[in-house]
Amino acid sequence: IPEGREELLEVAKEKAKEHENAHMLLKVKGTITLIREYSEENLSGEFMLMADKEGLKLLDDKGQRLLEKGEVKLEPVQKSLRVKWEREKEVWEEEKRVAFVPENWKKIYLQWMENLRDWCISRQIWWGHRIPVWYCKDCGHINVFTDDDFDRVYDKLIFNLIADGKIKEEFTPEEVEEVLKSPSFVHPEMTVLEFYKRFVFHKYHSTDVSAHSLRLFFTQDLNPTALLANRSVRYKYNSQTKKFRFMLYCKNCGSDKLEWETDVLDTWFSSALWPFGVFGFPENTEDLKLYPTDLLVTGFDIIFFWVARMIMMGMFFIKDIPFRDVYIHALVRDEKGQKMSKTKGNVIDPLDIIEKYGADALRFTLAILTQQGRDIRLSEKRFEGYKHFANKLWNAGR
Repeated sequence: IPEGREELLEVAKEKAKEHENAHMLLKVKGTITLIREYSEENLSGEFMLMADKEGLKLLDDKGQRLLEKGEVKLEPVQKSLRVKWEREKEVWEEEKRVAFVPENWKKIYLQWMENLRDWCISRQIWWGHRIPVWYCKDCGHINVFTDDDFDRVYDKLIFNLIADGKIKEEFTPEEVEEVLKSPSFVHPEMTVLEFYKRFVFHKYHSTDVSAHSLRLFFTQDLNPTALLANRSVRYKYNSQTKKFRFMLYCKNCGSDKLEWETDVLDTWFSSALWPFGVFGFPENTEDLKLYPTDLLVTGFDIIFFWVARMIMMGMFFIKDIPFRDVYIHALVRDEKGQKMSKTKGNVIDPLDIIEKYGADALRFTLAILTQQGRDIRLSEKRFEGYKHFANKLWNAGR
């Protein structure tokens, strides 16, 4: 902290317990000082990199910018209570069984695993798997719902569709039917309804759900007159929007004033479940016998984000590693060694290369440059050079 700027910090030792680990606690001149989150409504919705620049400018304008980068050593003052996975020796030995090619990535993987840190699994973004937690506005109770909380198979179906983000909390029967007819994201060879019948309702022995039975449910049970006559508490009809609402009630006080958690799960949290999720877990399906697989092929940049977390989830839920071997392929970069991205505008479209230099030049360039474990630096000049070489081969073969 620059000298003479300590007055900009708020001494908040007594408030430290109220704040999350995301806030930085610094020891300045013998006192515990809290650096608060900076919030600016004008930056709401801005792309994060632009918001960073604008945020620094706002701090400069107000004379509140302390430093952009520094050498301050941060030490934890108080850690939140949290559930930890105690790593038993045999579990650690199981994880060591995963082989990496090239082998040098095995050492890096094990170093990461030996120095695990807390993982924040929630994100404040507009897409992702919604967290199935509802907060009661009346009593403050935190409610967690699953399909086991509902008796009727159709209620389970509607709840799953809402929780999965396939329909909104207010819906029409036509919207539900349209979704159920569409291909499943996980198993595109099935419709959404077929997927639910096979993997969700199987444990309830309710595989007789069909388009016809659903239509009967909509016309006989789920209509304004029937709901009024039966005094249904599970569904409410909005006469203005002509939509139905699936009702949830606080498990503590019975209030219907519940607010759904707006955070979503980190994308790597759901991706980590992929090795066994696609086989129908948590159901003990026939497909689950295919777990574990033999080989995973991926890039080094997601070893920790994806590979390590798939292994952790596999060991936690299935008690076995999800794959035996991991092949780490090289990355194709631009001529400066930067990762290709749309944001940077340095992506090379193979279709453009084929049109300009021909398919042979594209194939030959990639074949020549490819070496195990070594990234490729790609530029148009390389394609141009190997196009001339390919022409010589064609001419020699005439």
